[in-house]
Amino acid sequence: MGHDCAKATPSPHYPSSLVSMGTSVRARLYAGVLATLVGAGTLIGVQAVPAAALAPPAEAMAPPRTVLALGDSVHLGGACRCTPLAPRYAALLAARTGAPVTTLNLAHGGWRTTHVRDQLETGAGQAAVRRATTVVLVIGANDYSAPFTAARYGRCAYADCFRDTSRRVKNDTIAIVRRVRALHTGPVTVMVVGYWNVVKDGAVGRAAYGSAGVRAAASATYYANGALHQAAVATGATYVSTYYPFKGPRGSADCTRLLARDGDHPSAGGHQRIAQALFAARPTG
Repeated sequence: MGHDCAKATPSPHYPSSLVSMGTSVRARLYAGVLATLVGAGTLIGVQAVPAAALAPPAEAMAPPRTVLALGDSVHLGGACRCTPLAPRYAALLAARTGAPVTTLNLAHGGWRTTHVRDQLETGAGQAAVRRATTVVLVIGANDYSAPFTAARYGRCAYADCFRDTSRRVKNDTIAIVRRVRALHTGPVTVMVVGYWNVVKDGAVGRAAYGSAGVRAAASATYYANGALHQAAVATGATYVSTYYPFKGPRGSADCTRLLARDGDHPSAGGHQRIAQALFAARPTG
């Protein structure tokens, strides 16, 4: 996958229909985004986990849990050579519940939504889903690679560049979540994770793309997260935002330090920031 921290980026979490991103639209999005985050119970963006939240509950010890990572290379931690987000989230769960939490990771670099759909029809994929009590889905960024390139070089208007991809990502994600639930005999928590950016970000992204590319990256991220959010709402899954945890409450912070050297994947701090956002959304799995 790939990921830009421009100060005038549109909010990638605006949950209305996917629209073309003009300057006036971006201004309106900024005005309403914090109210949207407060009003939408499943939109999660946090900066830190309070220490008190990690204390085990007073009730009896919770049963063992298994966190399953599905999706793309964000889940792998290879770019930072660090512990990725799912085991970090599992550690927070274990500290909170006092119960053992294991992780399974079936993510693959370069995968798109259709790859995860196909994976859930394999024996290994189905067995992992049945073992999981929590599924963390990070997918969709790679689907936007070609549309981003087209938008970056002005080959199409943003709406035209991203509309078909967004429709497919939404439908594929809905199918993935529904398949996870169908494969499960008991309750399972599904979290659909949004992106801070679907292409290169921070200092690396600015140097690679220039101002026009930064704007195209912001628009691609807006469309991607809109599709993922809509899929989560349609299936009753929890949508977890990473945009504001990476870019601050105004969406204008430089997130370079939360990225690996490639400017594309999270650093150790970035993985921890995502784990904290997951924990804020589902503190007991």
